[in-house]
Amino acid sequence: MTKLILHNGSNALTTTKSLLKITDLILKNKTAVAQTEDPFWFEKLIQWADDNSIDHSIIPRDKASLLALTKLDLCDKQLISLPESIGNLHSLTELWCYSNQLTRLPDSIGDLYNLTSLSCWGN
Repeated sequence: MTKLILHNGSNALTTTKSLLKITDLILKNKTAVAQTEDPFWFEKLIQWADDNSIDHSIIPRDKASLLALTKLDLCDKQLISLPESIGNLHSLTELWCYSNQLTRLPDSIGDLYNLTSLSCWGN
C-alpha cells in the first residue's frame, strides 16, 4: 500500500489528490499492458539527473548502485518532471519528490512494485 504525506494548504492538497488519483490508476492498471524495457533507460536517467544537477550521492552513476536504491529523495530540486526511466528502479520503497514543480507523475511509477511511500506534496 502506498502512503501519501499531506500538509495543509488547498493548492498543495488539490495537486496532491490529483497526483494520487493518477498514481492509483497507474498502479491498478500496471499489468494491463506489457512494456518492452527501453535498453537506454539507464543513460536517459543519468542524463536527466545531470540536466537537473542531481548529485551523484542521490542518483548514483553506476547501474548496480542505482538499481539497489531503496530510498530516493528528490525534494526541493525545482524539478518540473520525473523521467519515465525512474520506473526501472524496482528496489525503491520510498520516493520523496515534494516541494518541486511537478504537474504529473510518469506512467512508469506503476512499475515500482516495491514502493510503499510516495511523498509528492507541495508541487
